[in-house]
Amino acid sequence: VTSSPHQNSNLRITGPCSRKVLPIFLEGIVRYIKILRPASSPGSGYDMNNDMKLSDIFTNSNPVVKETREIYQNTKNTKLYDQKLEMYRLSVSLSDTDRNIGRLVAFPPGWLENESIWLHMSYKYYLELLRNGLYDEFYNEIKNGLVPYMNNTIYGRSPLEAASFIVSSKFPSKKIHGNSYLARLSGATAEFISMWDIMTASATPFILFTNPRGVSTLALCLRPALASFLFHKSTQSLSFTFLGGINVTYINPSLGNTWDLLPISYQIHTKGSTNSNTNSNNEKPVKYLVVGSMVKGMLARSIRNLLVSDIIVTLG
Repeated sequence: VTSSPHQNSNLRITGPCSRKVLPIFLEGIVRYIKILRPASSPGSGYDMNNDMKLSDIFTNSNPVVKETREIYQNTKNTKLYDQKLEMYRLSVSLSDTDRNIGRLVAFPPGWLENESIWLHMSYKYYLELLRNGLYDEFYNEIKNGLVPYMNNTIYGRSPLEAASFIVSSKFPSKKIHGNSYLARLSGATAEFISMWDIMTASATPFILFTNPRGVSTLALCLRPALASFLFHKSTQSLSFTFLGGINVTYINPSLGNTWDLLPISYQIHTKGSTNSNTNSNNEKPVKYLVVGSMVKGMLARSIRNLLVSDIIVTLG
């Protein structure tokens, strides 16, 4: 680049410039996968009117799934992947960089922003795998990478608590490899909630269903992405709280992965209405049975307005 004045500025480039490629950072990979989001992915308003399973959408031939999987495999073959901890580091070695890139080079390898396991960033990576339909890969990774599955004796704190970073195997002292530290607040919880929503319900549980006559109505369309090992084998069930106040139970007789299944019925228990002045029930709770993969119209609105206490969904 030769010397030339900037437009609308008194500043000048006073000498030749050259580009220097930085080492690989996990954030760059996460951001690239994020822009691959297909139009048919959860969160993008994809058409569920045809009762499509998630596995029918995120097929191996789906170009976005194929590219995301290729990126995933290539990433695992880089130094970003910590073979000892089976987690992903924030960056590869920064030993060939200088201090012009910032304070991260001031830390020893494996600590803080220099090659540690930055929980917030690794959670972002897992979330993008989930969003782009790499369900097998996602569940394989979180068995080591999510805090609830870690050995809390090594992790060093409650499995309910996210840390800022985990010391990677690059740190000189082996005795603290895998230990967590809370140097500042972590944003990992935000990514965990996003993963939780997609796993249990869908990024877009409510949709506008359009019938053959072109009339649209609100519909609840649950499409969980839950691996089979999460279900209780004895009861074939899994429960979670939906919208902060509705108990939802999935019944999975086949104990299969739910991305290969569809809801075949919903049992809906309403709360009944209460007169706030007299504290008496005007309407008794009612149970509804809806056969099919979604709940439409009035009942969907009742669910969204938290007028329902329980939903039992049978998958098949």
